[in-house]
Amino acid sequence: TALFRDGRLDERRDLRCEVIGVPLGWTRGPSAAAARPVIVLENAATWHSYSRWNAERGLFSAVVYGEGNRFLDGVRHLEEIFNELGGPRPVLYFGDLDAAGLQIPQRASAKAAIHGLPRVEPHLPSYRWLLELGRGKGVAWEAGVEARREDCEWLGELSDETWSVLAAGKRL
Repeated sequence: TALFRDGRLDERRDLRCEVIGVPLGWTRGPSAAAARPVIVLENAATWHSYSRWNAERGLFSAVVYGEGNRFLDGVRHLEEIFNELGGPRPVLYFGDLDAAGLQIPQRASAKAAIHGLPRVEPHLPSYRWLLELGRGKGVAWEAGVEARREDCEWLGELSDETWSVLAAGKRL
């Protein structure tokens, strides 16, 4: 709210409290994937599909449901997942290709750093696949969050193609 904007009331400093966030739902990967990265997924249907797929493929030590914006406050719960898995590991993210979907993991990464957790990085194979499947099929959207070119930079080699989608007023 307006009370907690930058330079105003600080919940930690002034109120000696903190936002805990909803614990993250997750499924453990197969034992062969124990040392592999975790992946956080923005949406429930994608989380369900990746959980089933990972049970067969074993690419991730855990598949985590980020639940959209809730991941911003819940990112600190990655520590509990790491404790269950035997220690920290890389954190990958896959979500919508729209302004909010790109801002969520970047803002969560900044919060993760505050708690001494690994940065949140994009799972480029998933984003590449989404761009390939969605080529020419983007859905028009009314931006609740403004699309910015700099948000696309997080995707590295995919940033130009992603910006082309967003600049056209589309999302995937």
